[in-house]
Amino acid sequence: SKLKIVADLMYKGKMIPFVDENIDIKNALKIFNKKNLGVVIAQNKKGNTTGIISDGDFKRINSKSININNLIVKKVMKKKPIMVNENMLAAQALSIMNDKKITALCVFRKNKKKITGLVHMHNILDANIT
Repeated sequence: SKLKIVADLMYKGKMIPFVDENIDIKNALKIFNKKNLGVVIAQNKKGNTTGIISDGDFKRINSKSININNLIVKKVMKKKPIMVNENMLAAQALSIMNDKKITALCVFRKNKKKITGLVHMHNILDANIT
């Protein structure tokens, strides 16, 4: 199992917590809670990935803002989420997460603008890769 790659373990398709970068934070939070993966991934009209919001970001936004209803995703997301290729060894992805102190990585196949998956720390830990 040490040779498992990210593609073997990642969430795909409808499981990926995509949000339109132009929706408001309240709606993004609904998707965040529903998908329950600790992040939402923002996309533009072309379906290209433009940013990410983590649960830590949501907490910060909440504590700062009196009215989160007027905030849109694009204004508060982190641009340039950390991305890994789906052929990366899962163990290597885990060490990136540990380094960056994050719990999920965006996954791409060929083109970094198009996300094909999301790999969560739990996916890797559940697969007993250390």
